[in-house]
Amino acid sequence: MNKEKLTDLQQCHKTSLSLPTAMIIKNESGYIVPSSSLHETYLVQESNTNCSCKFICTDCSNTCIHNYSCTCLDASVKWNMNKHIHLVCRYKFPVVQAESSSISNLSSLQSDLLIDEDNGTREADIIIIELCKKKKKCEKSLNVLTLSEEEEQFKKILEILDSVYSEEELKIVENSIKSIQRTLSANLAKKKNQFLTTENKCIPANKAVEPQKR
Repeated sequence: MNKEKLTDLQQCHKTSLSLPTAMIIKNESGYIVPSSSLHETYLVQESNTNCSCKFICTDCSNTCIHNYSCTCLDASVKWNMNKHIHLVCRYKFPVVQAESSSISNLSSLQSDLLIDEDNGTREADIIIIELCKKKKKCEKSLNVLTLSEEEEQFKKILEILDSVYSEEELKIVENSIKSIQRTLSANLAKKKNQFLTTENKCIPANKAVEPQKR
């Protein structure tokens, strides 16, 4: 079971490498991460920062599986350190550190590829790490890969930010970001309320009600 958890943890880190850290929005509650396949957002929060168990990701600065929580099913139900948590760790920790860890694992990943040449995920990992090694900038190299339609929108947002030159324009961008954060937070709260409402509907109608004390 322990070995299976560590394998899942490592695979989730590899999957997170296909996601750009630019898609993360930090707010007071934690880190908002949009879904890469659905029109949803997930909230990643720091939780048990003092845990010292063996379920750690060395590529994420030895982050423990208990250090973060995520509202997506993979983390909240299956208790995995999912790709959203790995993405937040890559966002928080220096690129150089992530790049160094990825390059050091290149030889082992290549061996895996020889064993299973049809495994598209491992092949993608090799391509990503090679780009990191050549360009010395993991984040920039990831942008060279084919991006989904959603990720293309994030690229456009970055281009808008790069075009800002005056204080007035910067103020407009800041106000827009605050508005987006409020909207996303409200949307997340709405989803939680809908979940609680659905959960309450599942309670049997004939369930005994405890009498109130007078």
